[in-house]
Amino acid sequence: MGDFGSQSITLIETLMKRDNMSREAAAKTWFNSETYHQIIKRKLTYISAMRAYFELKMEFEKHPNWMQGSFDI
Repeated sequence: MGDFGSQSITLIETLMKRDNMSREAAAKTWFNSETYHQIIKRKLTYISAMRAYFELKMEFEKHPNWMQGSFDI
């Protein structure tokens, strides 16, 4: 899971609960998402799982603010 392991576990559990996904579907959704790839590419592995979840939701909604906000700690 790389540098984003614990957040990924939490995010997958959130997808399962909030979006009624199976563990397999949630994992595939997350690890195949552009949000996940951008977090790794930009070295934003310090952000919270919830922030990543909200970014993922914006990705799927094709929201113009996707991955645009500040990621400062």
